[in-house]
Amino acid sequence: MATEEHARRQSNEIDADGDGFITASELKSHLQENPAVSDANAAQTFAFADADNDQEISYDEFRDFIRQGFPGVARAAGLPAPRPPARCSAAAPPSGAKHG
Repeated sequence: MATEEHARRQSNEIDADGDGFITASELKSHLQENPAVSDANAAQTFAFADADNDQEISYDEFRDFIRQGFPGVARAAGLPAPRPPARCSAAAPPSGAKHG
């Protein structure tokens, strides 16, 4: 899992103009440093990370995106997305309990 410090460093690296938000063009430019990443891959990754669909990725959105293990990047590269971490729920049966 990414640390807060790692998330902040990565966000600042991608945010080329330093305004605190990552635009589609900034993310595309960063991702396309890898020649295997296409325009479509970059657009798909941006859409996944931009949780509130406001056409920019806030730091909080970016942090949450990388904490999920980069599922949009994995999907864009044609790889299976990592499984999200298990979440506890009062409604969830105890481990090993049978559903029925």
